[in-house]
Amino acid sequence: MIPIGALAGNLAISFLAFSYAGVLTISVRVDAERHPDLPVLVAAMVRDWRSLTAEAAPATA
Repeated sequence: MIPIGALAGNLAISFLAFSYAGVLTISVRVDAERHPDLPVLVAAMVRDWRSLTAEAAPATA
């Protein structure tokens, strides 16, 4: 399942998260005319989530 949100009013970007069965899914919906640098934002999110998950991973002996 993937959460999909609507952009309404003056919203240019929307983030939604859905957690189910040990999986976290995050979706981003953007008004491309008002937020043209989406690839930069997504790349930063991927980098930060990878960093967070690496820190949260259990240590191996």
